[in-house]
Amino acid sequence: MDNLCIIPCGGQSPIKGGLDGAVVLPLNLWTPQKNRPDYLRLELEDLHGKLFKPVPKQFEDLLEIATYVYCADQATSRGGLDVDTFGGRWRRRFQFHIPVREPDLWNSAEMQKALADTLGFLSDDVFEFTFTAAKHAPGMQHYLPGLRDDNFRGEPQQVVMFSGGLDSLSGAVEEAVRCKRRLMLVNHRPTDKLNNVHRRLEALLAEKAGNFAPTHLHVHINKNSDLNKNYTQRTRSFLYVAIGATVAQMLGQRNVRFYENGVVSLNLPVCAQVLGSRATRTTHPRVLQDYGNVLGLVAGEKFTVENPFIWETKGEIVERIVKADCAELIGHSVSCAHTFSFSNEHPHCGTCSQCIDRRFGVIAGGAEAFDPIAGYATDIFTGSRPQEEDRMMMALYLERAKRVANIKAASDLITLFPEVVRTLKYLGGSPLAAAEQVVALHKRHGGEVKRVLEEMLKRYSAKIVDRSIPKDCLLRIVYDSGPAASRPEPAKKVQKAQETPLAEKQDERWEREELSKDTFRLAYGHKAWSLVFAGKRDVLIDERAVKLVEHLLKSPPDEPIHATELEKCVDGHPVLDGVGRIGQPEDFGHVPVALGSVGGVIEEASGRKLAGKDTLPALRAKVAELKAASEDELLPEEEREDARQELAGLLKAQSRGGKFADGASRSAERVRKQIKTFIKEMKTAKGSRGQPNMVLQAFGKHLEDHLWMPSVGAKNRIGAAGKPGCFTYEPPKGVRWRD
Repeated sequence: MDNLCIIPCGGQSPIKGGLDGAVVLPLNLWTPQKNRPDYLRLELEDLHGKLFKPVPKQFEDLLEIATYVYCADQATSRGGLDVDTFGGRWRRRFQFHIPVREPDLWNSAEMQKALADTLGFLSDDVFEFTFTAAKHAPGMQHYLPGLRDDNFRGEPQQVVMFSGGLDSLSGAVEEAVRCKRRLMLVNHRPTDKLNNVHRRLEALLAEKAGNFAPTHLHVHINKNSDLNKNYTQRTRSFLYVAIGATVAQMLGQRNVRFYENGVVSLNLPVCAQVLGSRATRTTHPRVLQDYGNVLGLVAGEKFTVENPFIWETKGEIVERIVKADCAELIGHSVSCAHTFSFSNEHPHCGTCSQCIDRRFGVIAGGAEAFDPIAGYATDIFTGSRPQEEDRMMMALYLERAKRVANIKAASDLITLFPEVVRTLKYLGGSPLAAAEQVVALHKRHGGEVKRVLEEMLKRYSAKIVDRSIPKDCLLRIVYDSGPAASRPEPAKKVQKAQETPLAEKQDERWEREELSKDTFRLAYGHKAWSLVFAGKRDVLIDERAVKLVEHLLKSPPDEPIHATELEKCVDGHPVLDGVGRIGQPEDFGHVPVALGSVGGVIEEASGRKLAGKDTLPALRAKVAELKAASEDELLPEEEREDARQELAGLLKAQSRGGKFADGASRSAERVRKQIKTFIKEMKTAKGSRGQPNMVLQAFGKHLEDHLWMPSVGAKNRIGAAGKPGCFTYEPPKGVRWRD
């Protein structure tokens, strides 16, 4: 029951008994009365009457579910603000009980998993849902206090989330001003303090866009004042996207957009403590893909959620605003995370990470004159920071920027931030190309921070030297500390040294070593492979093909070895069973029951059930293997398509009484495909800007000439030394691969 929060919604009776230590928090959208403790009210304002169209009931459910999730997030404590409580009271376990109009959809296993996975990753909490059939549920008009009936500019072509910060402003400028597209901007206002600010910004944007002035939808949520206990609001973007998707449904569209710079979107942690919910994932690539999955289930067809600025830095999105002749709008945007401290005189606190990032980005983007320093309660560079947490926030921001600015290759990025590996498959294209783009993005960001810092140190040099600015301001701390201005505390450094993995130490040794053209190395560490080919460094994303290739490179066989033996050397056993467990061919009879009956697996894959002799254990394993490969987003599309075709052919053959290939043949085919695809990827590898990656392409050509051709050969050869299914490596003179 630790940190358990039970949320009965829509007037359901609170659960009683047997819940010692659990928080029970009723929430109600249907009968809003301000004097009730469960009072909630959702209002979508300024929607034009000509745009309103009835939406399917499941979208009404979606709006309510997202509102309950967002309000429960705000209304339940994480146990305090200090990192000492992280991992204890920080993570919460939510159990929602929500009445819905379409209970079958929301209770389906697919939807339950999609919701739990999406919200769990977004907020780092645990989510469980129980949906019941709603009685007397209100319609969509319940959330529309009034439809506008003024001049109608035309139906929007795109729904965009609009926070009023710099990134979303740049997105609106890009679409409405530069591209002349009609937009629907969805703006959530967490506090009435920002109403006038947003209205002014919208008016200026309309003036710049002219006939393409955006249409606006303002979202207000009112709740009992006692329901404000958590400042993090990690689930806010889920509410955002639910509202945007509902409007898109009215417009007949299946796409919504967030605009946020890639450094914030990817959000690599600034230090070891900034994990989980403390590293916000509002527009993380996985979150946006997960949103698309949930919305696709709701809509019953494909739905996408995009971030067109994923490869832009803050400075670059500011430059976009300036180039569009909209620089004067910058001063009317608000980026501060501490909206509770907002004032007309100081809309920005100057101490939160968002204020720091904004000011650096504005200066890097050449727009300092349009962002009055008087708008910051604390000057980013010269303002006193008496609070230790504010100094630490600033120091960590600078430390991360410095570290990423010095990154030379994707291997360095993965060494510093191993968690980035899990992000690569959500960025499109090959993992290697995505890793290089991430490196390029963060190097540009680090360069921006470095240039701005150097400019500010130069500008205030006299005051720094005569110590006429506070000793605890950013510039004094940087200057007085010298090169170690933003280093972590010594204790953390000692801990890091003690925990440095062998592979990382090896990478550091490689960096110090002068490599010659006859240096060939391949070593695994931090979920990636460090490669040195002919003295040139690069990185390989971890995949099984690399392990197969590595074994052949480092242990060239005297005689070609069969794929079953190669797999045994790499995996310990030669064949994968139906759930990815390694097992001998004869172990097929012991495939775990977790896959369900083979008939069920085949029904899921092909829509029909095979019975009798077709329910052989080998069939179960092969179907599961091919189905997993066809759905593995980390595999190249060519290999996934091969798996889909092989699965279809297998099912067709079995339905006609066909026979399986034996385990040795399957092993040979599997190894052949994996190595072939890997070599093809290496030979066509590109850098972050689309240029050829000379190191990887040379490596791929080497593998083709000295591994693939001796093993499989030209089309007129049946295999290595006339042995089908065998593989070998024939290194040229002087080439010896090492760890």
